[in-house]
Amino acid sequence: MEKKLLKNELSVIKRTDLESLIFYLSETDSNINNLILNWIQKINASNKPSSMIHTSSISMIPKTIIDESPQELLWKKWDILSRLLSKFENENTYSDQDLSDFFNIIDDLTLITSNKEIDDTCKSKLINKIFVYYNNLDDTMKDTFLDFFSSLCDNSNLWTQLVTLLEEKPSDSDYLFIMNIYKDKLNNEEKFLKIKKEKFGMTSFELAKYYINTNQTEKATEACEEALLNNEEPKSDIYNYLLNYYIEYKEEDKLNKLVNESFNNIDITKNIITKALDYYLNNDNMYEYKKLLFSAFKIPYEKNYLEEYKKIKKSMDEAEFINIRPNLLNIVKFGINAKKDYLQICLFEKLYDNIIEVLKNVKSTPIEYSDFKMLDKFADHLKERFPIEIIDYYISVFELLLQVNTDTSYDDAIQYITKIQYIYIQILNSTEKWMNFLYRIELKYGEQVDLIESIQNLVSDDEES
Repeated sequence: MEKKLLKNELSVIKRTDLESLIFYLSETDSNINNLILNWIQKINASNKPSSMIHTSSISMIPKTIIDESPQELLWKKWDILSRLLSKFENENTYSDQDLSDFFNIIDDLTLITSNKEIDDTCKSKLINKIFVYYNNLDDTMKDTFLDFFSSLCDNSNLWTQLVTLLEEKPSDSDYLFIMNIYKDKLNNEEKFLKIKKEKFGMTSFELAKYYINTNQTEKATEACEEALLNNEEPKSDIYNYLLNYYIEYKEEDKLNKLVNESFNNIDITKNIITKALDYYLNNDNMYEYKKLLFSAFKIPYEKNYLEEYKKIKKSMDEAEFINIRPNLLNIVKFGINAKKDYLQICLFEKLYDNIIEVLKNVKSTPIEYSDFKMLDKFADHLKERFPIEIIDYYISVFELLLQVNTDTSYDDAIQYITKIQYIYIQILNSTEKWMNFLYRIELKYGEQVDLIESIQNLVSDDEES
């Protein structure tokens, strides 16, 4: 019944009214466009030449039916959209239906502007019209327009126009879009990186990594140098990149400066110094090599002082080295946790008096319990040459360990009596002096019965063996 009634009504309707009906239906529901187009295509396929079929845009009605161009359709849609945008702007609120209408019109505009008959002039005009309202819209609508612009702009002129307008009053989401326009559409790397650095907190080293990944070595180096000035992390990566670059391109002034700056970052100093020394040595730059060896020797990073000392000695003639040796010895002597290194160098140089001085000071110098084992090795090495001095050292350690008064230190203390006995009997060949020593010990510690018995038992065992 309804179909019959509709058919009767349509049979008497005028052509202009029919066109109005079609537009009304199209604006009410965008899906109507598809139904109309399908119907027209069927009619054209059976009754009209193929040249009359318009398939370039789903939202386009063939001129034979409505006699309207894509441009006219575009501006009709824009008129509707502009009224809606004005409403949003004036009322500062919108209903769900308003939002639905907005999305539908944007979909329609996307389809219409995909038609080849919509030229750049028309697109440019539309962009300018949109920006009358754009900056006053909320984020949801702005994001929708950004998506629309992505399909609308298809050449550098349109992208340039768009980015210029966006930059007038950009939001954070606009900046992200602007940044990607410069990167992906306009190939303006400088603008892209500037925005990323200033607006999104890109560090200089992150910038350097971008240049490294794009094989822009000089720019990467400049960014790393800036990262170094900014004290950015990770320092090891920044230093290593610059170090390798300066070495590869033989920029020795910058290399020297970099090495000196690394002295303030002990964790990475050793690696930097090692590579720089290899570079100077391989390039026969002995002046910088010796200079760096001495500078590095003063830096308290973990190192084998004896091996570094030998390198310095080997790099210089005898007169030059003799002049610098006192400084080297003092650096190690007063270095933190470098007592063993100092004694090793003294032993290497046969500076036995220096070693004896350290051993004599064992009473007056605060010392860790574990240090005795280390000092004993040097004392044992010198007992043939300096028997009396070493006996004094053993006695000092014996008495210090007794003061600790623990079972472990008590046992350790007695072992030094055996060491003293060996020097008196085997080196000095003097049993008399040995017996006199024991007598003095018994007088001094006679009240400590357990100690005296332990010493006597230990001595008896040694004599029997």
